[in-house]
Amino acid sequence: MMTWLTSPSPSLAATLTAWSEATLIAATLFVVAGLAFEYLKTPYLKKFRLAFPVLAIGGVTLQAVALAGSIWFSVTLQKLTIAQEHQEQRTELNAIRQAGLASLETTKLRNALGNATAAQQALQDENLDLKQSLGEANAEVATLEDKAGIVETHTEQRRLKITDRLALVAALMPFAKQKVQVFSIDGDVEGKKYRDDFVRVFERAGWDHDGQNGVVQAAFDVDPVGVTIILHQVDARHGHTNPAINALIATLKRRDLFQGGGVFISDQVPDGTVKVAIGKKSPEVASRAGPTKASLIRSLGAYR
Repeated sequence: MMTWLTSPSPSLAATLTAWSEATLIAATLFVVAGLAFEYLKTPYLKKFRLAFPVLAIGGVTLQAVALAGSIWFSVTLQKLTIAQEHQEQRTELNAIRQAGLASLETTKLRNALGNATAAQQALQDENLDLKQSLGEANAEVATLEDKAGIVETHTEQRRLKITDRLALVAALMPFAKQKVQVFSIDGDVEGKKYRDDFVRVFERAGWDHDGQNGVVQAAFDVDPVGVTIILHQVDARHGHTNPAINALIATLKRRDLFQGGGVFISDQVPDGTVKVAIGKKSPEVASRAGPTKASLIRSLGAYR
């Protein structure tokens, strides 16, 4: 309840200090008046002679109280002023500290921005290197794809189309009982499957391959390429080939089935018999145009 007296606010302390000083002045006036009345010897004042000492004593007492109050509130006001100054100094110091921290954060941010810029440049350089590496990798992939395409071209299974089978059967059927032997390269699985397509065509047309005796996997001095027709040497030289063989050769040319092979002669072929050799796949599509005269000459005696 006495906090206004023990811990007054600065404005209240200043007000109380002023009132204490005013009371001190008033008490001093009372003391002066009491002393003056005490020494005056007028009859009228003698009636109040006892009141003058009381007035003087009360004035001195009031003067002491007022002086004590003035000192108390002056000291309190000074403390409050000092505390306020300290608070202002702390506030200013805090402001300076915050400014220093802000400056430090700004420096850190600038350093971080510099590091980020350097990192970004490094990433751009790395990205450029990656793009170059990717370009080189794409080139290598393209090369590998080209090689894979070549390999796939050579390893893809050849089969006679339905239209090719029908054309061959129609051309060969009028010459039923024609003797034929069908060969493929020993160990060539793809060539064996392709050979079996021709075997079924010959069977459908009624040509005689003497069962398994005429369907053979053989080893050649030089592996044939594509589809090769091998004739008896004397018959080929003297033009004694029969219409059945002519029909077979003509149909293979017309259907573009030689695929790098051709017509060859050998003394190992029995008279009146035709050998059909299914060779390996042609390395070049251009070679599918059929055999040339030079190729026929170079291949004399190549098969047995």
